[in-house]
Amino acid sequence: MVLTATGTGKINTITVTYGSPAPTYAINITNPEHGVISSVPVNEASEGASVKLSIETESGYELDYFTLDGVAIEGNTFVMPGAAVEVGAVLKEKVVVLYDIVISSGIEHGSVVADKSQAEAGAEVTLTISPADGYKLETLTVLDADQQSVSVTNNTFVMPSSNVTVSATFVEDSGSGESGVGTFIFNTDEGLSALGIAKPDAGASTELGDAVYMSGSISMVATDGG
Repeated sequence: MVLTATGTGKINTITVTYGSPAPTYAINITNPEHGVISSVPVNEASEGASVKLSIETESGYELDYFTLDGVAIEGNTFVMPGAAVEVGAVLKEKVVVLYDIVISSGIEHGSVVADKSQAEAGAEVTLTISPADGYKLETLTVLDADQQSVSVTNNTFVMPSSNVTVSATFVEDSGSGESGVGTFIFNTDEGLSALGIAKPDAGASTELGDAVYMSGSISMVATDGG
């Protein structure tokens, strides 16, 4: 819109001229099998406008290239011509690269098992840790092909773009290691018999010596709960 004022000293005449809006042209989309195309702007655009394309594909497929009036274009944008356009896309099957999950053969006194033997990059891998009797897990390590550490949280890690090696060390589980006197209550004759002691009188206690039962520096006392 153009405003024109004429006159001397004061405005006597105002002329208003309206410009014609720029024409817009249709963006016609033909979706490929296994995908849905969208554009910004949507449906139409004026000549010279930049149009950006995007596509959502079904699992197992990915974009190869977009087409404009049947001709492949580079990237996902084009400049709108002064005419309607036909937009399409060519998809290709997604190539899934699987990487190996190797459990170290040098693990002793326990085992580590992965929930899968191979995984693609970005997949979540869960490890099951099983210490042997009397042992507990000390370290759990996952290294990629470059010997770089892969973060493990709650026995789970995200697969990198390479093979990985999982290793672990187990150590003897000697209890808390605290010194002092612990009290162990045995409510059955079988529990006392297992320690090789006679059942004490009600309310009495029997301190166990080295010859009977010791765990580290902890002296254990059996107390009848009856």
